[in-house]
Amino acid sequence: MNTIGRRIISITMVILAVVSLIITVYGIVQIWQWREPVIENISDGLELASSTLQATADGLVVVGQSLDSVVNSISGLESTVATLAKSIEDTAPLVSSLAILTGEVLPDAVTSAQTSLESAQDGARIIDTVLKALTIFNRSAYEPQVPLHEALGEVSDGLNDIPESLGTMENSLTTTYDNLEVMQAEISLIAEDIGAINEGLEEGKKVIEQYQELIADMQTRIDRLQSRLPSLVNMLAWVLTFILVWLGITQIGLLGQGVAMFRTDDRKKEENGT
Repeated sequence: MNTIGRRIISITMVILAVVSLIITVYGIVQIWQWREPVIENISDGLELASSTLQATADGLVVVGQSLDSVVNSISGLESTVATLAKSIEDTAPLVSSLAILTGEVLPDAVTSAQTSLESAQDGARIIDTVLKALTIFNRSAYEPQVPLHEALGEVSDGLNDIPESLGTMENSLTTTYDNLEVMQAEISLIAEDIGAINEGLEEGKKVIEQYQELIADMQTRIDRLQSRLPSLVNMLAWVLTFILVWLGITQIGLLGQGVAMFRTDDRKKEENGT
């Protein structure tokens, strides 16, 4: 390589080394100048994140309280509906018994009463005849507006419509019994649906609790990072400073090589000139 080429290389090495040293020194100065602002900016960011998490945690507390209130209300509703279904279930046998009573027992009783009245009517006719005979000399002693046997006949006739009325009542009670069964089944299903809704809300409460635990953990981490932030930034600054110093040292070596090459060329030039 000729002398001019070696000079260009040596000058380039010197310029690059000097520029690198300037950049290295500037970088070290900037690192330590920006150390405090970086700590403040990161700290402000962490503080904002912590405030946001706290606001979220407060919101979750409100949501959790609302869910608790809703769960309690729905639990009360479920209990009320279940009680209503149980009451209907207990009432249905009573209605069934009333249907049997009005459809079978009471008509039989009315029929028996009419039979008895008819028998009593025959006896009453005889009694009326005897009483009239006994009061033949004093008609005013026994002059009923309606003879006993006729009165008993009227009572018996008055019972004629009762079996039909009881039959109508039986049909109504039977229909009511069937409706009660359907109603009890439907209300039981409603109670089950309400229970399912309550279970879903309970799952929602668990999810909220998990998020609350997560937020609490993140807040703890942020607080820990805030307390360690100055030491971490200082450590990073020292690491970067060490790297730049090491690079500066290598650039000093490059500068020395460039200067040495330049002096060698000058020495050779002087020797050749002499």
